[in-house]
Amino acid sequence: MRRLITIFFAGLLAFCVLELTARIYLFPQYRAMLPDMYAAHPVLGHYNKPNLHVRRYNPMNYDVVNRTNSLGFRGLEKDRENELAGIWVAGASNTFGGFVEDDETYTAQLRRHGYRAANLASEGHGLISQTQMIRMLAQQGYKPRAVLLGITMYQAISDYSSAGDVFTQPIGSAFQPAAISPKRPRENLREAASELLAAIPLSLQPVRARLLKSSALYGWGKVGIMGIPMFRDWTLKIGLRNDLYLVRNFDLNLLRPLTSGNPATANIESTARYIAMLGDLVEQQFNVPFGVVLIPSLQQIDPESLHRFTTHYGLTQEDLDPSRAPELLLASLRRLGVSALDTLPALKGSGIPGPKLHFPDDGHLTAPAHAVIGRAIASWLSSGMDKGATIGRQE
Repeated sequence: MRRLITIFFAGLLAFCVLELTARIYLFPQYRAMLPDMYAAHPVLGHYNKPNLHVRRYNPMNYDVVNRTNSLGFRGLEKDRENELAGIWVAGASNTFGGFVEDDETYTAQLRRHGYRAANLASEGHGLISQTQMIRMLAQQGYKPRAVLLGITMYQAISDYSSAGDVFTQPIGSAFQPAAISPKRPRENLREAASELLAAIPLSLQPVRARLLKSSALYGWGKVGIMGIPMFRDWTLKIGLRNDLYLVRNFDLNLLRPLTSGNPATANIESTARYIAMLGDLVEQQFNVPFGVVLIPSLQQIDPESLHRFTTHYGLTQEDLDPSRAPELLLASLRRLGVSALDTLPALKGSGIPGPKLHFPDDGHLTAPAHAVIGRAIASWLSSGMDKGATIGRQE
């Protein structure tokens, strides 16, 4: 028994020495793999934590710092009021731009072209959350010069037919804490038991996520090794790492012919109607221009992605076209009187190869792509946003 105890503590000591060595020398970046960036929000569900300064790291992809101001918006506190008096840019992860530096997001790029802009986006947000954000800012007395909505194909396409109450339901009461009634001991015990059960992982995914953030040894073995080109190619070849081009995270119907029998057709029309309602809200609330910026999908900007995808899943005989959904959405928006900018032509005309416009292991936009989109938006704003609503430069 004494020998087993000795072996156990010797092994534990050896592991601790290895972990400490890994934290200091081998992979000190491990804490940047899953930074704690979000907090629960009474209205939005979740939102960026205020006053953040976090590093985000993924070997061979990005190594950047994300900052937020006191309201949780991407950027610096000293710029907050000026940005909120400029153009509001709403959206999701590609608009937030978490994998590029603060001054590299397409919203921040607008400053280089003379426009101040506030980035309202948050990763994981959708149209409904960002609508609530705009209403909250209006309630707090802020007013923009214009509102732009960034839409990444194809994630925002959905059925919004039952989401109309988002524009009318009261939101002020959501900021007030609800009255808490005293709980009986039995209720406290039941609640504690429920919390304990909820903390027990039902799959390996939460355990892996915790290890990735807590152990430099595990983090290097899982992700850090990707920083070595030879090992990176090997892990992809033997299937230890997901091939970005083979990830199916979109509705394939959006690529099929958009006939009346295709459910994606109705979803696109529903999305356009919802966006038009948001445009009406902006006009009624602020009397300023509203426009939509379409950000192309991986399949649009990198044709090799669709080729690899269809070959892998045996879809080469299907009539799949990644341009169908954005073309129908654009047509529907314009029919409803919504100004819209498709940034795909600017990206294709930039001379930057498709694979350089997104990260190798992630479909999000790179800094060069953000720069192109920022330039395209600035040109669109100065030319009247297709409706003569020219927005003059501020600086």
